[in-house]
Amino acid sequence: MTPFLIVIKHLSFEESYSIIKDWIVKCNRIEMLKPSIEYFDNKIKAAISNSIQDRIPPILQENMKKKYPEWYKHFKEQIVLYG
Repeated sequence: MTPFLIVIKHLSFEESYSIIKDWIVKCNRIEMLKPSIEYFDNKIKAAISNSIQDRIPPILQENMKKKYPEWYKHFKEQIVLYG
């Protein structure tokens, strides 16, 4: 998600952080995150910093589907369930 927000949408660190944090909070409502929601703060910040520094574009949907079929299937099911 961070490469898309930084490289494609050209959002700032703060805008990207806000979007991802909101998404994490919504995920936590569906199923409690482990180890905790606070744990993800540093992960979010590191991912955004890496995206800003490396400027690597996000993985294409078709490649995600091929490389991570189980994750992709689960992800698509969650979109249908929770929109």
